[in-house]
Amino acid sequence: MPVPKFESRFLKANENVRDGDIITFLNAGEYREKRLILTVRVERTREEKLFSLNKTNYENTKALYGENTDDWVGKKMKVRIVLVSGPQGETPGIRLYDPAMTKEELEKLGETAGEELEEENPLL
Repeated sequence: MPVPKFESRFLKANENVRDGDIITFLNAGEYREKRLILTVRVERTREEKLFSLNKTNYENTKALYGENTDDWVGKKMKVRIVLVSGPQGETPGIRLYDPAMTKEELEKLGETAGEELEEENPLL
């Protein structure tokens, strides 16, 4: 008997986005339950997904495009999949970087932890 698989509305590491994918911000986001939720498009698949912004991804995107998320609409970021620590142990997580960075430059960053996933939204 087949096991049902339900597609997520949210961007999920190694499910609907891969390491090296480019995403495009489609809106400036809206607050839901004290989290900023943005709509992004995965350029490889053209799928639109929701993305809950954490502090690390906010800081990386802000460094390129400024702190106002209105200015992010239409802008692109590169996805890197990293292991992050959370309530359910280590799981794949998403980190956003300058889309101009090469794979070698990303590997030099050596990022392996992501405690910030549980932090409050930096924009509140």
